[in-house]
Amino acid sequence: MSLNKNVFLGLIAAFTLASASYGAAEQAQLEHWYDVLDAKEIERIERSADRISESIFHAIDDVKLFETDSDGFSAKIAVHRRVFDNENILNTWTVADRFEIQGKIPLVSETLGGSGLGFWVGANAGMEVINIRQVFPDQYSTLESVSERKQSIESSAWFNEFSKKSSSEEGQWVYKLNEAGNKILSFMRKEPEANARYSDIPGLVLLPVKLPLNMDAFSRMDAGEIVSYLGQGSIEFGSSIGWNADPTGITAVASAGASYSTYLKGVFRISVMKEDERFARVKVTRSETIGHGANLGVTGKPTLLDGIIIIKGLQKQLKIVPFEFNVGSSLGRSFDVGYRFDLSSAQGREAYEKAVVGRFAEADELAEQDSEAVKKIFTRNAKTNDSTTSGGLRLGFLFKHKARASFSNVDAVVTFPDGTRRVLTSLSESDRGWRLFWGVYEKFHNSFTVNLDLDRLENGNADEAMNFVMEGKIDDSDTDLGEYLLYALEMEDAVGKPGVFRRPPPQERAHRVNLGRSSFYYRVGLNHRQLKRFIDTPKEQMWAALEKAFDVPAGTWSNIAARGAYRFSTLGFEALNIPLYVAGLNIRQGSKLWHAEQIRRRWSKLKKISDPRKQAEALGELFFDRIFGYELARLVRQVLSGEEVTFFVSGSSRALGRTTDQGGTKLIVDDIASRMRRDIEFDQSGARPADTALETQVSELEVVALDVNRIEVRFKLQASPRAIFFELSSKRWWRPLTNETLAPVFVPNAGEFSAGENSVIIDRRDLNGVWAPIASKLEPGNRYNLRMATNVDGLHWGAVKEKVFRTLPE
Repeated sequence: MSLNKNVFLGLIAAFTLASASYGAAEQAQLEHWYDVLDAKEIERIERSADRISESIFHAIDDVKLFETDSDGFSAKIAVHRRVFDNENILNTWTVADRFEIQGKIPLVSETLGGSGLGFWVGANAGMEVINIRQVFPDQYSTLESVSERKQSIESSAWFNEFSKKSSSEEGQWVYKLNEAGNKILSFMRKEPEANARYSDIPGLVLLPVKLPLNMDAFSRMDAGEIVSYLGQGSIEFGSSIGWNADPTGITAVASAGASYSTYLKGVFRISVMKEDERFARVKVTRSETIGHGANLGVTGKPTLLDGIIIIKGLQKQLKIVPFEFNVGSSLGRSFDVGYRFDLSSAQGREAYEKAVVGRFAEADELAEQDSEAVKKIFTRNAKTNDSTTSGGLRLGFLFKHKARASFSNVDAVVTFPDGTRRVLTSLSESDRGWRLFWGVYEKFHNSFTVNLDLDRLENGNADEAMNFVMEGKIDDSDTDLGEYLLYALEMEDAVGKPGVFRRPPPQERAHRVNLGRSSFYYRVGLNHRQLKRFIDTPKEQMWAALEKAFDVPAGTWSNIAARGAYRFSTLGFEALNIPLYVAGLNIRQGSKLWHAEQIRRRWSKLKKISDPRKQAEALGELFFDRIFGYELARLVRQVLSGEEVTFFVSGSSRALGRTTDQGGTKLIVDDIASRMRRDIEFDQSGARPADTALETQVSELEVVALDVNRIEVRFKLQASPRAIFFELSSKRWWRPLTNETLAPVFVPNAGEFSAGENSVIIDRRDLNGVWAPIASKLEPGNRYNLRMATNVDGLHWGAVKEKVFRTLPE
């Protein structure tokens, strides 16, 4: 998290020597930086470069291109970028870019005398353009040559120079030793997240002109790419009160305030997804929302920092927000319609170009005629109610911490070509994390989803009507060995399978062993029988389960007296948590019992509910907690100890590579909630994790050694895939801690693969074919692991199937 003096001086020397070597003073014989520094210093400088590029990226991931605020009138233009790890076999990332224009007009704004009390009525309007695409590790544009890189360095300011040097779409230039022992430049591919983060930065600003409003613009989109654009407007009514937050008067400008507002908001949105050159999906959404919220916060400009900050002009723009606390709720309804256009026909192209500008009459007419040019693929009417709470602390640009929780119920009627279904979804989510200016961050996410298929329920099929999915995700920019082991144990504990992740050898100073950036993800599915077992837990067993979930000694909360003694011992921490809570912070020791009591109260209430709809909503609300998402997951697994559940788990680190595993029983793979997320909500920003749909499943995977040179891979598919991915790994016991992946192969389907039985023959003598990456790694008599997955929609990869095999000896 910090640089020592030598590394800092080395970094300065690297920039100085690089700049000087391109200068006009040709008589100065300067060595290149990679000739001066040893390998260890270069490694440290590379990590420093990561830190700088990380901080640069986080500084630009929410960029305001224009902003004005005068007498209540305000306007801004901003661009945003978010990247999401899909945690799939391809190691892909989803990139979501957003261009935003917002304006506010004060219709009424009054302050009552000098009391600081006021009220307002305002109108808001805005437009957004969102671009969502998948970034693959091996599908990036051609590298810059060394001479082009020199030219860019000479013509750019240091900020642009460094961002380009550390954000190549393919990787970065580092040194290696040649046969003579001399250091030479070599190219090293970067990790996929960096490619996702920095790819097509100029495209952020150009999003509005990239709208696929005609066939030429559509042809420039990549397969699977999504462009979504919307207009929105709202009316807001509110009141506020403000006061000086610094009674000493030292800062003069520090102030605090509280506000309450009610709003009515409408959104019209069109989303376009390119399946391939022939087919396009277009979705139109209309929504109305009414809601209210409250805010409490302290803001101020740090006049005392003048003279301390070197760039004094920055002080004029710097705004410190010690804390901000928000709560809110809303009710809404929405209507979605989806179409699939065949652009090989003139009718399809004409209807598409009208639809993308909001004229859907021709598309509706053709769809009703059952034309091949346009198909209506879904409609959805939904009612929603949401509740949110968040708290945050922000010290200028130096430090940011935020914690947020939300709970929502969605009651939807969905029509697909095969019929109309009704579904109720109850979702609780929590996010917390922090970030330093120096590019160091930690992020934690938990979600709990209850799905109730009302049609199956009414048909008496209760066992298949309800299911439950819980997910967890951890991202850490600087993971030491101790943190890695903790994260790995959390994932394994959640899925109920120990030993999924590698265990590096014990270290005396685990906190000094840095494994770099890491990412972990799990998903667990429960069926109705397992949910019923959890709900029906006897009250006398609840406290014992909560003790294990919150990791407190057995008996600590067993009765009123024991809980009273525990509360007394943590009373000081509980008192401190009151002001910390509004800033999103928490001393866990002082809040465990309070949150456990809330959970038990909801749990006991849930047992008394017999109506399935109300039970699903109450079950979702049980997991509405801003802080203890992991403990709630542990609670479920503790109560269901011994149950086999559906699970998927993935973890990766820069040092140890990626590990994935899956197993357990199978949920109903065609449940309507999963289908809605996959087919209707394709335009939502976020990760595209492994798909559980039936058509993505691979079965009967076998690898047969035909002779010493050839293997045959046999497998069965449920549907014709868009693409197939194979990954070959070694299974050598003496290399347990290295990245075992030998060869990944991504193969678009050009007709070779179809639903049913398929086979591929790989010959290790064929080094020019599509299977050459795998063929070149096969050696006689060795043991390997082959993993594969398929993609049927261009967005989601199915579950991984794997097979261990051995080649024949010579």
